[in-house]
Amino acid sequence: MFLAGVGSVLQLLGGMAVPLFAFLLVEGFLHTSDYRRYLLSVVLFALVSEIPYDLAVYQRVWAPMGQNALCSMAVSLLMLYFLRMTRSMGTAAGILSKLLIVAGAVAWVSLLHAEYGLSIVLLAAVFYLFYARNEWKMALGILISLLHVTGPLAFYGIWCYNEVRTGRIPRYAYYLFYPLHLLALGLISVLVCVSPCS
Repeated sequence: MFLAGVGSVLQLLGGMAVPLFAFLLVEGFLHTSDYRRYLLSVVLFALVSEIPYDLAVYQRVWAPMGQNALCSMAVSLLMLYFLRMTRSMGTAAGILSKLLIVAGAVAWVSLLHAEYGLSIVLLAAVFYLFYARNEWKMALGILISLLHVTGPLAFYGIWCYNEVRTGRIPRYAYYLFYPLHLLALGLISVLVCVSPCS
């Protein structure tokens, strides 16, 4: 019962983090001076996080049936790159191209069975395409984040965001936190399941 309760709490926290992941991904995309390096960092940490993710979720070192959330973010970054290429297109062609690009990203995260894939892709698309239209961005984002019970709670922090970075923590510390916390959860999960789950 205790473990089920802990799992539920972690799922609720994860749902609240999804809009923040997507929002910060778009902010990073718009403000990065080196897109390739940014994409490479996300892809690299997605690969590093896969074994810890499989341990935490499936209690196995390798489980190809699902991929971690950084895979969803990598696909979303590629989607954002192609969406940016549609800026110079006419209205009808631009709208159709945007819809096809977002649909393609949704298809990729679905094929990969990437965690939070649908939510992260749709939220990243909304945050990017409606970047200057704050009310639309917030309304559509909250609607999409209803896929997770606690998702809408994240929008208070997004609404208060003022584009000023005050933290002094190195950016790679944020990247490292994801695989390290998954590794800790995976080791706990494997240890707990050694006798009762075998």
